[in-house]
Amino acid sequence: MRRVFVADTLIPGQSLVVDGQTGHHFARVLRLEVGETLVVSGANGPHAAVAVSVDGKAGTATLAIGDPTPRRDPKVRLLIVQAMAKGDKVDEVVQRTTELGVWAVWVVAMERTVGRLTADRARAKVIRWQRIAEEAASQSQRDVVPQVAYYRSAQDLQTPLARLTAHRVLLLDERETKRGIRQALNYSFSEDEQWAGPVVLVVGPEGGFSDAERAWWADTFLAQSVTLGGRILRTETAGLVAAAAVFCETGELGG
Repeated sequence: MRRVFVADTLIPGQSLVVDGQTGHHFARVLRLEVGETLVVSGANGPHAAVAVSVDGKAGTATLAIGDPTPRRDPKVRLLIVQAMAKGDKVDEVVQRTTELGVWAVWVVAMERTVGRLTADRARAKVIRWQRIAEEAASQSQRDVVPQVAYYRSAQDLQTPLARLTAHRVLLLDERETKRGIRQALNYSFSEDEQWAGPVVLVVGPEGGFSDAERAWWADTFLAQSVTLGGRILRTETAGLVAAAAVFCETGELGG
């Protein structure tokens, strides 16, 4: 079922006008029809809705908000700190991890990152990545759209990451051979509880982490290095595999 994401708190019985780029997309591209049902995901979760009017010329749609619908997002908040990568690799990371259920993707330039972004290119990239995240969230029936951000260095993300009070910070490190994600999580989670802070997965660049970076993450955030097995995964693959492993451990994949 089609989804609309808004920042509003939704109240059953209210009318909601969707305009701007989203309204244009639904009214003129998807050709939403009067009477069609969809889901609106707001600040207080997803709600059923019905289109009561559609103006294709203006690119707007008016929706009647109905009752809340079951939430679909994982209870575990999972943050991917992804090293900037060449080409469209980050596009793929954002799309696939959004479909899986991650809470946020923070892209960061690391010591061995190739192709650093200027300020203007970074702004354009973040807009693109956020749009990819919204499209993937809609397709996968998410309750929220993950936040995507770009940082010029790990030091630049130190303050915002410290504010989150992470439950665990895990460094996906090809040098680690013993500690896996299960051991590092020290799993303690049930349907009635939720970790206060997110689990953070740090994914290195194509050239891997430097020794200085390993030390910085361990000293600053008590990060634990973990292995994903005996194979060396590409940077655009590692975060997705690790996220799936975390969700498997916490019962978010139907287990």
